[in-house]
Amino acid sequence: MPILPCTLDHNSLVGAAELAWQPVLDDPLGALA
Repeated sequence: MPILPCTLDHNSLVGAAELAWQPVLDDPLGALA
């Protein structure tokens, strides 16, 4: 099994998660409201 595609997919998921959490980290109360 190729390792590179799995690594790219993993990095993409991590990047997406970081983007999704960024507003919550910046403004927790606003994100929950």
